[in-house]
Amino acid sequence: MMDPRRALALLGAAILSWTLATHAFPSRPASALADPPVASLAASGASTDAQAGFELVETRPATIRPRVRGYGRILDPLPIVEAIALRDAAKAASDQTRAELARVRTLARNEENASIRDLQLAIAAEARAASDLETARARLVGLVGPELERDRDLSALARRLRDRETSLVRVGVPGDPPALDPEQGVELTTRRSQATAKGVRFVGVAPLADPGLPGAGWLFLVVSPMPAPGTPVFASIQTGGGPIPGGVVPCRAILRNAGRELVFVRLGDGSFERREVVMVESGSDDCFLSSGVAPGERVVATGAQQLLSSELLGTQDAASP
Repeated sequence: MMDPRRALALLGAAILSWTLATHAFPSRPASALADPPVASLAASGASTDAQAGFELVETRPATIRPRVRGYGRILDPLPIVEAIALRDAAKAASDQTRAELARVRTLARNEENASIRDLQLAIAAEARAASDLETARARLVGLVGPELERDRDLSALARRLRDRETSLVRVGVPGDPPALDPEQGVELTTRRSQATAKGVRFVGVAPLADPGLPGAGWLFLVVSPMPAPGTPVFASIQTGGGPIPGGVVPCRAILRNAGRELVFVRLGDGSFERREVVMVESGSDDCFLSSGVAPGERVVATGAQQLLSSELLGTQDAASP
C-alpha cells in the first residue's frame, strides 16, 4: 500500500505540472519583478479560470478622506483623579485665604481688630495658597493638558474616571503630520474587542512626550465602557485633506513581495498583468487602493499567489544557464 505522504506529494506535483503546462509564461530576465508590470499569463477563458482556481473580482470605485494610523493606550485614572482632588483642595484653600485677606485688609483700613502683623500673616497665607494652587494646576496640566484642566466639571469627570464610566486615551501618531485634525473624526479600537469605541471626544494635545508612543500625541475621552488601563489602543484619525479617489478590492487580492504591494489584473485579451499598487487604507475584508488599478478592472482575488509563484519560477528558469 502506497505511503499517504508520498501519494499527496505526487498529487501536488501533478497539479503544478498541469498549471505550468496550461498557463505558460514568456521568458523574462532575472530582474523581471523589478521592471514595470508585464503580461504574465497567456489568454484563457472564464471556464479555464475556474478550473485553475482563479477568482476574479471587479474593482469598485470609491473615495475616502485621508486618515492616519495612530497607536496608544488607556491611561491609568488614579493619578488623574488624585491630581484633580489636589487641585480642587488647593483652589478651595486659595479662595479661603483670599477672602480672609480681604477681611483683614478691611479691618486694618478701618483701624479695627487687625494689626499690621495680622495683615502681613494674611498676605503670606494668601501667597502660599496661590502658589500651592499653581503647583496643583501644573501637575494636572502635565497629565491631562490645559484644555481639560479648564473644564468646569472636573469633579464629576474624576468620579466617572474612578468608576470606569469614562476612560482617557492617549494616542500617538508617528512623524509630524501638520494637516492632522483629530476633531474631524477618529476611530478607536482595541485588539481584544475589535469594536469601535463609542462616544469619543477630542480633548487636546497630549502634554507630555511618551517614549513608548513616539510622535505627536492627542488625548481622547471615551464615555463607552473600555478595557483595563494600559490596554493598547489602535486609532484611525481623519486628516484635513481633500477626498482621495481610487478603488476597493478584496484584501486577499494584494500580495507583498520585496517591500511592494502587488495585484494581478485580468486584461481584455485574457492575459494577466502584475501591477504595483498603493494601499491607503485596509479593513477586515476590503482594501482601498489609490493607484495601480482602475475602477471596473478585474483583479485576481483567489489564485494570485499561484500566479506570482509561477512567475518567480519562470524567472529562475530563465536565469539558469
